Amino acid sequence: MPMYKIKHLPEDFIVKEIINIKTEDKGTYSYFILKKRNYNTVEAIEKIADRLNIQAKFIGFAGNKDKKAITEQLISIRTNKKITSLKLDDIDLEYIGKGNEPVSLGSNEGNQFIITIRNLTSMEINKVKKISKNRLLIPNYF
Repeated sequence: MPMYKIKHLPEDFIVKEIINIKTEDKGTYSYFILKKRNYNTVEAIEKIADRLNIQAKFIGFAGNKDKKAITEQLISIRTNKKITSLKLDDIDLEYIGKGNEPVSLGSNEGNQFIITIRNLTSMEINKVKKISKNRLLIPNYF
């Protein structure tokens, strides 16, 4: 019997935050979608802070995302610098607007996952196909 493989490659585990934030033309915080690959959230934040020459404490996020994954999440940056985008190795920031509230733990409404499971048998794949016709919602207890 083959052993299942989860998160064999970063592309096997895709996480996108479900967010609901109102942006404005001006505000104390700039909001970005942080897209990263092979970084946990803290490592990515530290790299961004280093590149922007600011302290990491001025960057807010709603929750840690996995390292061995491709993830998208909302972050806020408190800075006077005008930043419209930033590209680093396996890290991209996409500007979405400004506001007066920092992103903080629990600011997101949830996460959407696309998980690839490797080494399934044909019978197991057919079972998953039948189940996956319906959207599967699982509470996050972590």
